[in-house]
Amino acid sequence: MNLYAVAVRLWEERVAGLICAVLAVIAALLITFHFSLSPLSLRPRALQLGVAGTSVLVDGATSSLGTVHGDSKRFDNLAGDYAELMNSDPIIAPIARAIHKNPDEIGVQVQITSRVPLSQSQPLEPQVGTEILATRRHYYVVARVISGTQIVQLYAQAPSGRMAITMVRAAVASLQDYVRASERAAHVPRSDRIVIRPLGHIYGRTLNRHVSEEAAVLIVVLGWVLAMIAIITLRGQAWRASLKRTPAQPTRA
Repeated sequence: MNLYAVAVRLWEERVAGLICAVLAVIAALLITFHFSLSPLSLRPRALQLGVAGTSVLVDGATSSLGTVHGDSKRFDNLAGDYAELMNSDPIIAPIARAIHKNPDEIGVQVQITSRVPLSQSQPLEPQVGTEILATRRHYYVVARVISGTQIVQLYAQAPSGRMAITMVRAAVASLQDYVRASERAAHVPRSDRIVIRPLGHIYGRTLNRHVSEEAAVLIVVLGWVLAMIAIITLRGQAWRASLKRTPAQPTRA
């Protein structure tokens, strides 16, 4: 069958083709997007993924950067302790409120690692990104501390980069609030208080921004093609069957 014959056959089935196209679009949207009526919204499913990261310094009221003193070991130990707190309600609950989710929907992982070269300690480093991608939760927080340092690295996973940034920002704020509240309750002198200092800006992005749209287009095309093949095949079989049932006309002498 040449292209002309195919075009003619498709034109004959134009009504069925239109119906199949509408059904394919609806199926693609339901598979690749979350549809909500209240409020009216269309959001990509878990096919789209965002990550974000930042680092904070566990420091004293007077910055310890560039100085060597006896409190350095104390700050190093506190960095590990504060990282362990990321899985506690005072820290995770504000993160959940910031993204309007239940705390149970957010996974948390704490990593205390040995010292690595500085070049491997960048935000969203590949190995952390791989670990986050390997999880099956839509919302995930990773707190990493390199032993012997005062730095806590915070990473987040969410359906979009913007939401991941919101999670990291809420994690930093909740950790700061927890430390301040704990020291006020213990009546720690202001000069001896611990300060959580953000290091740089929060970095985040959506890793596969258009994957849902691309998947939807692919589903529409494949769904329409397969549906039309099925319709044309069934119509052809029905036509051939009707010819076999039609009695042959008698020939005139």
